Amino acid sequence: SRGLGDVYKRQHYISFVAYATMDGICFKKLYPEQSVQPRFHITGRGRIYLYCNQHGLFTSLTPRK
Repeated sequence: SRGLGDVYKRQHYISFVAYATMDGICFKKLYPEQSVQPRFHITGRGRIYLYCNQHGLFTSLTPRK
């Protein structure tokens, strides 16, 4: 049997997370059944992008080293 949490995850989830710098992009595609725990080696100033299928794109700057 499936619970309410299973239905929620299929309807509302993070589609991808990306880390972008002047040197390139690291991209992690996610699926509704996955937990959101991507890991990136932060090498300097950059930007994190996260896309929610219901709320759209979120972005944040990484700290300077």
